[in-house]
Amino acid sequence: MSRCGPPISEKNIHQDKGKLFIYSDNGQYLLILEVSQVRIISPDTFQDQCILPIAGVTHAYFSPLSTYIVTWQRPSKELIEDNLNIWTVEGKKIMGWKQRVQLYWPMIQWTQDEIIAGALLQIGKVNFFAGANFSVPVQSIIMSGISMFSISTGKSPYKVVVVIPQKQSTPGSVNIFNYPKVDKPNIIKTYQGDSVDISWNSLGTALHMIVNQDIDRSGKSYYGKKGLFLIQSSGHFESRVTAESIHDVKWNPNGKEFAVVYGNMPNTKITIFDLKCQKLADLGDIGEARNTLYYDPKGRILSAGGFGSLNGNIDFWDLSSDNIIKISSTNAFSSSYHEWCPDGYHFLTGVVAPRMRQDNGIKIFNYHGELIYQEDIPELFSVHWRPHSPDLYPIGNLIPPNPSANKIPPLAAPKPYRHPNFSGTTPTSTTPPKATPIRYSPGGQVAKNKPGGMIVGGELDDAPEPIKIPKKNPPPQSTTNSNPINQQTKPSNQNTSSVPMNQPNNNINDPMNILHPNPSNRREKSPRGQQPHSQKKGPGSYKNNPEQYPPKEKSGHSPTHTSGHPPTHAPISESEKRRRTLIKKIRDIQTLKQRQAAGETLNPAQLTKVASEEQLQTELDSLHKPESTTQEGRSPRHYKIENKSPQQHKPENNSTAEAKTPQ
Repeated sequence: MSRCGPPISEKNIHQDKGKLFIYSDNGQYLLILEVSQVRIISPDTFQDQCILPIAGVTHAYFSPLSTYIVTWQRPSKELIEDNLNIWTVEGKKIMGWKQRVQLYWPMIQWTQDEIIAGALLQIGKVNFFAGANFSVPVQSIIMSGISMFSISTGKSPYKVVVVIPQKQSTPGSVNIFNYPKVDKPNIIKTYQGDSVDISWNSLGTALHMIVNQDIDRSGKSYYGKKGLFLIQSSGHFESRVTAESIHDVKWNPNGKEFAVVYGNMPNTKITIFDLKCQKLADLGDIGEARNTLYYDPKGRILSAGGFGSLNGNIDFWDLSSDNIIKISSTNAFSSSYHEWCPDGYHFLTGVVAPRMRQDNGIKIFNYHGELIYQEDIPELFSVHWRPHSPDLYPIGNLIPPNPSANKIPPLAAPKPYRHPNFSGTTPTSTTPPKATPIRYSPGGQVAKNKPGGMIVGGELDDAPEPIKIPKKNPPPQSTTNSNPINQQTKPSNQNTSSVPMNQPNNNINDPMNILHPNPSNRREKSPRGQQPHSQKKGPGSYKNNPEQYPPKEKSGHSPTHTSGHPPTHAPISESEKRRRTLIKKIRDIQTLKQRQAAGETLNPAQLTKVASEEQLQTELDSLHKPESTTQEGRSPRHYKIENKSPQQHKPENNSTAEAKTPQ
C-alpha cells in the first residue's frame, strides 16, 4: 500500500502489493512498479496517466525533464524480447535493446535539457543520441574497458566522464571529454582502487572523484579506505582534498562549496571547502561520531548525523551567516533513510525494511530538532517527499529554537569496554575539541595544485605501510668498555634503507621486518653448522653491558679436563633449577622497571611482580653457587664476565663437579 500527501492524509492510491514507487524530478508523475505492469499516476489527482504492460520490471527512472521513462527487466534465458526499454510518459515505446547484463545503472543518461542522451550498451563503448532519435548514434567514445560513464549537470558545454577500472597491476583511469569533441580526452587521471564514484556539482564545473579500496593495505581501517579528489572540468585545477579517511562528502546546492566529514572514529571532523580546496569553515572536532551529511535544498542548513552502526544523533548547523551556529541536536535511532523537505525547514527520517524488520516508521523533525510528527508502521519499505522546486517556498530568517518544545535529546556516546587489567591508554584526538566553529577568510589554507600525472598519489597507491610495533627500550649503555672493538664510534649518517643481502636488516620501517620489533638485539644468522664471523656489538649487546646480563649457560660445551679422563655429567640438582628460575624472573623484573622508567604504565600483575624483586633476590642469595663465593668482595647479586682460556673452563651444567688441576 502506498500513501500520498501530508502526514495527516489518509488517501490510499494503491491497494495492491507494489514493489517500488518513484517520483519524477519535478514531482509531476509518480511511477509504481507492480508485478505484472508499471503504472504512472498524477500525484495531484491520483489518476492513472498511463499503464505500461510489461511484467517483471526491477529498475526504472525518469529523464531530467520527465519526458521519458527507462525500464529494466531481468533477461529471459532465450532473450527473445527487449529488456532495456525507453518509453514516453504517455506510454509509447521509443527504443529497446536486448541486454544480458546490466553493465551500469543508469545505463542511459541525459543532459539537463535532454538534448543529448548517452548509452553504455557494451563494455568499451558509449553511444550518444540526439533528441528522441535512438536508432543512429551521432557520437561515440570507444576505449578499451569502459565500465561506467557520467554526463555533467548544468548547461552546455557538456562534459562526459568515462571510467576504466583497474586490472591487476594496470592502474585504472578517469577520462573527461568536452562534448562533442570526443575523439581525445581533455583530462586523464589514473588511480589505483577497486571502484570509483563520480559526483558533479550543480553547475557542472567541478566533480568529486572518490576512489574506494575495499581493503586498507595499511591496516588502519577494517572498512577499507576512501580517497577524495577534486577536479575542475576545465582542467585548470585538481587536488586531493584530504589524506585522512573519508566518511561522506556532499555538494552544496549552490555548486560553489562542499562539506566533508573525515577522520578516525569517534573524533570525526567536518570541514567546508570551496572549489580551490580552501577551507571556508571548520565545524571543529566535535568529539562525536558523525558519518553522514545532508544539505537542505536552499544550502543554508547542514545536517550531520551518525547513522548505520552509530547511535543516530543529528546536528543541525546554520551556515547562512558568517557566524556558524549549531542550531540544535536530536536523535533518530536506527533510521536508515533521511531526506530534507523541499521547503528547507523539515527533515524526514525513516526506519525501513529489509534492513530493519522492527520499529519501522517515520519521524519528521524541524531544523530546531523538534519532533513534529511520528508514525509507527508495521512494515515500511520506502518513503519520500514529493519533489518541488525550492523556489516555490519563500526564504525566511532562521529563528532560534524554543527551549520548551518537544525534543528528543541526543544519546550520550557509550563508554568503550575496558578489561579490568587494561594498562594502555585510550586513543584521543590529536587536536583538542573546538568549542566554536571557525569561518575562514578567502586566501586561508590553500591546497597545493597538482596538475597532470597520476592524481592518486599519497596513501592509496603507495606500497603497503608496515604495521608499527613499539620498539623496546634497549638497556643503557655502559660508560666503561674493556673491549677496544666496541669503542669505535659508528657513523651517525648510516643509511639503513639500503641493506645488503648478506647483512641483517635493521630498518624498523621495512615491511619485511615487522615481526622484529627490536632488530638491534638480534644476532646475525649464519648457515647451519657454522659460527658467525662476527657478533653484533651495540648498545644492547651482551659484552657492552655485563652487569645487565648474567652469563648464559652454553649447553653442548663440556668442561676441559687435563687428566685424560672423560668428563662427568651429573644431573642438574633441584637447587640449580630453582636458581636459574630466579635469575630469569629477576631479568624480567629489570625489564619491567626499565619500561616503567620510560613512562609506560604497568598493569597490577606486573606491579606485583616488580614488588617481589627483593624477596626473589634474597632467595637467590641463599642458593648461590659455591664457586662464586671463592672470590672475595663479590656480592652474590652481581655478575661479571671472566675471560677464560681453553684450559680454565669451569663446568656449567654440573654444580658438584670440579675441574682437576695438573699435578
